[in-house]
Amino acid sequence: MLVPGAFALLMPLSAYIIRKHGSRTPAAWARYCSLFMFLTSAAYWAASVATLGIRLHAFFIKPSPPLAAASAVYSPIPNSVVLINYILSDGVVVWRAWVLCRRDSGRLLYVPVVLLCSASLAVIATCVMRIIITVVRVHYDLKIEPAPLTRGIDVCQVASISLTLLNNLTATGLIGYQAWKYRREVQGYISAAADNGRGTASVLALMIESGLLYCLSTVFMIVAMTIRLPYGTLGDLYTPVNVQLAGMYPTLVILIVSLRMSVQESTMDARSREATRQSTPGTTPSIPLARGGPTISNDQSHITQ
Repeated sequence: MLVPGAFALLMPLSAYIIRKHGSRTPAAWARYCSLFMFLTSAAYWAASVATLGIRLHAFFIKPSPPLAAASAVYSPIPNSVVLINYILSDGVVVWRAWVLCRRDSGRLLYVPVVLLCSASLAVIATCVMRIIITVVRVHYDLKIEPAPLTRGIDVCQVASISLTLLNNLTATGLIGYQAWKYRREVQGYISAAADNGRGTASVLALMIESGLLYCLSTVFMIVAMTIRLPYGTLGDLYTPVNVQLAGMYPTLVILIVSLRMSVQESTMDARSREATRQSTPGTTPSIPLARGGPTISNDQSHITQ
């Protein structure tokens, strides 16, 4: 309840900031992606609550074997469809890596892109096979899932989670390398923010934008899937939470970029201040954005992404 509630409160805040800082917000696709993921997460949460209510009614309140069987057949569908949220969140991670590292990382950025495409195919295969399993069970009135299709969907799910983790690790690693490469600027960004009383918020913004928190959540989910409980695994309990966190990630990134807390803009501002201090009076030095990249002058107020 806590995570869906936080997501529901975050969406109107995001809409307000986007409207207030419209000229500095990311591309329209990112905003539509955030809205779609919110609707998907909300639908998944509603389906989970409805499934719980149906099962309590069918097994305990008023036992009904047909209702219990129908719940067992149809309830896995939302669990497969909501995997789309992981792909969209991975897409945002790759997008931020591309924005922050495209001038220095070069062809290395194609690695997370390929992983993202592979994970997308695995998720599509999972959804298609889940629909096929549901249709087969309903048509032939099967009590259990067909073994070949069950093995196939297990392989697709493991592949999608593994590729998602590799994608997160790769993209986060590239952003981390970029931050290390320009560590003086990043340290200056955090120090300046600390002087303004928001140092902790700046560190958190850097962690969110790099995808570190999302990556750690995915790692914890995979580990939780191996921890057995009396009924199922710890991953069964944490997966709904991770789905909501995956849905929240693009919205958080939009807020960071809209509020100009992005590490890209902040490091550029730090370079601009440093060059101003070192320049002689009456001159306007050029500041390289990155090795081999274009330059800007100090009279520019901000960088448009």
